[in-house]
Amino acid sequence: MGNRRGILWDRLDHPGLFNFLRHLIDGGQVAPLREVLRRHGVRSVLDIGCGTGDFCPVADGGYLGIDGNPRFIACAARRFPGPERRFAVMDIRAMDFGAERFDAAIIVNTIHHLADAEAASAIAAAGRFARLVVIHDWLPPEGNPLRLLLARLDRGAHPRGIKAQKALIERAGLRVLDTTTFWSSSRLYHHSIIVAEKEEACSKQ
Repeated sequence: MGNRRGILWDRLDHPGLFNFLRHLIDGGQVAPLREVLRRHGVRSVLDIGCGTGDFCPVADGGYLGIDGNPRFIACAARRFPGPERRFAVMDIRAMDFGAERFDAAIIVNTIHHLADAEAASAIAAAGRFARLVVIHDWLPPEGNPLRLLLARLDRGAHPRGIKAQKALIERAGLRVLDTTTFWSSSRLYHHSIIVAEKEEACSKQ
């Protein structure tokens, strides 16, 4: 995966520090995503790359969050207990949920950690387990020096604009249904939310 390494980035593997920095500089992401999901009639959610579970409140029904970091999953399970909220350590490149299916698979702030082939593969895999695939990621900054600095410090080495994100979705065999953009509460990060479904699902409508 395309993650930068070093002392600073290694320390962001600590759940407490990760949560603190996320809410400080890039908060306010849950409500826009929840609004988009409700607009598309989503109740059950598969959260791929769920981190410490911040986005589980977007699900009005069942929720399963997966992440490759055991410390993040343990933190998420402590923070968000409940019968409809489940968390599991799982590599997104080897996802397997048996016959279980979800209204939507969300991939939040994750694809900028993946090279094109990995990202397209993850998106295609998500489409096998959900009616909709929702890509939520930050957009490369323009102009503002602080935003440019934060982008350079981010662990993900593959930031993409909306056009490049849509190209990955199409490469994965999905069709874009809806695109939304919003600013984080700090106004330091600009995010996109792209809703897609499999091509064959579109052709049946």
